Amino acid sequence: MIMSITDIIVESFSLYKNNFKRFFVYMVLTFVPGALIVILKFLLTNFFPEHTLGGLGISYLLFLVIALLFGALSFWANIAFIRVISHAHNGKMSESVWTELTHATKVFWPAMGVTILTALAILGGMILLVIPGIIFMLWFAFSYASVTIDNTGVMEGMNESKALVDGRWWKVLWRLLFPTLVFGIVAVIATNIVDIPLEYILKHTARTSSLYATWSLLAQLIDSFTTALFTPLTTITMVVLYFELKKNPQLSPVPQMTATPPSPPDQNI
Repeated sequence: MIMSITDIIVESFSLYKNNFKRFFVYMVLTFVPGALIVILKFLLTNFFPEHTLGGLGISYLLFLVIALLFGALSFWANIAFIRVISHAHNGKMSESVWTELTHATKVFWPAMGVTILTALAILGGMILLVIPGIIFMLWFAFSYASVTIDNTGVMEGMNESKALVDGRWWKVLWRLLFPTLVFGIVAVIATNIVDIPLEYILKHTARTSSLYATWSLLAQLIDSFTTALFTPLTTITMVVLYFELKKNPQLSPVPQMTATPPSPPDQNI
């Protein structure tokens, strides 16, 4: 029997709390590339305005290349993070950060491929009709986990994800949706609490002041870091549910065999 929604929420939060120090390194690793992108944009916009065109200008192509590079680094760290979460869930010790990142390198391109194909499938479903997009979204919700945790191929991961969902679509939907909503609300509340002093400072700082841009940058970074601290809760939920579905596979119905009465003995014998 699949774990209940409440149990999934409790298990996810328990994993997060008990392994926070273990997870924190990977939270930082996934946060830093995005933070560097924000800082780079701030520097280009505020210190090289004469070279800008549409906000970034001549530097736009360079910024785009660097942003893609940093995005790839964040994606790489996220793969390692998924693996570490799976180890924690299964009661295994993680290896060193570098070793986990090395393992992540081996599945980087399959993980990227399954992410792109899943996104295209969902986008295509949304364009055709909204409902197919939602169906594809749930069918392939565990493709990324399959590739990153079990080292499956792109199509194999997508097929496995669909197989895990088939026959229990609604059960999986609620067990994925409600914990995500709960943890999302928690993240929003935490971010709003952190924003209170930042908004106060910005409100009492002149927009023409050089400090205003600096405080705005700090506010963005703090918001991003707060989000990075709470986003793993939804990732943990996905990993917990992934293993729960694998542990409780959807069995195909066994065909009923009808008993055939024995033939009467041959009277000629």
